[in-house]
Amino acid sequence: MQIKPYIETFGREQVYLLTYESMISQPREKLMEIAKFININLDFYNNVDKLLNANRSSDRYVLP
Repeated sequence: MQIKPYIETFGREQVYLLTYESMISQPREKLMEIAKFININLDFYNNVDKLLNANRSSDRYVLP
């Protein structure tokens, strides 16, 4: 298992496991979990939806 060396080195309580699929399907919830895990002030993420949608290609002007 690729995770095992990290858990052995840092301890399970210091390793946060996250799947790509869960990050894509639940970005807001996962960012909040990560912030809580690393002890970041959750107020920073009040506008996380704006951050997640800031660079959508659909918002760009397409030349005719």
